[in-house]
Amino acid sequence: MKRRLISITLFAMIACILFYGCSVKSTGTDQYDRMYDVVNEWNKQSVNQRKDLFGYGEYLYNSYLLLFPRKTPASLTDFHFEWAASMDVDTYSAYFTCQPESKAYDEFIRHLDSFTVSKGGETHTLIKDEEHFDYPAYIIQWLSPGQKWETLEYILADSAKHTLVFVYVTIGGLKLAQEYSSYDIMPNVPLADVVDKSCANMVDNFWAEGFSVYFMDIDDAEYDVSFLDLL
Repeated sequence: MKRRLISITLFAMIACILFYGCSVKSTGTDQYDRMYDVVNEWNKQSVNQRKDLFGYGEYLYNSYLLLFPRKTPASLTDFHFEWAASMDVDTYSAYFTCQPESKAYDEFIRHLDSFTVSKGGETHTLIKDEEHFDYPAYIIQWLSPGQKWETLEYILADSAKHTLVFVYVTIGGLKLAQEYSSYDIMPNVPLADVVDKSCANMVDNFWAEGFSVYFMDIDDAEYDVSFLDLL
């Protein structure tokens, strides 16, 4: 019995070492693609092989990152990304800034103000928060803050420098992003107080609860992200 317990313990320890050894950390504007091709490292530690990590569920982005360009923006000025495998939910932390020309910046803001995702007769819009951050914030997702399924996704708008600050993190990722950010991306209140509970639209159909501009299944949803070309 003792030998069996020792074997099980050693196996668990080895598995944890191998599992937690899976991580990626990338900094610099030439590293932008790492935010999406991290799926290659992800696949190495998963029995379920995927082409991307979009969608909701264990170890996924718990997001579709619709407002985060798939290709490196021409106006990208700063970038940092981290991923670390964990037991139930992976840690993701992405932070980057774009500084388009003044007219492109203003146009981008207009599109954020009117951005919608619609499906089945239901339409979601971004939450514009001018109270809880140093800059106006366009909140894309604010799910389970401070809890296991935390997913925070937002864009800060610095009109004085026509700079857009993109933030996407899962549990534990916000502090990681702040370490590399030249902006204060933290809210001035506890995470749970940023978005009012009355705004919750994701409650009964997923582990996480709170606000999201997305639907759990984005198939057949209607949205226009062509304005990302302004970046």
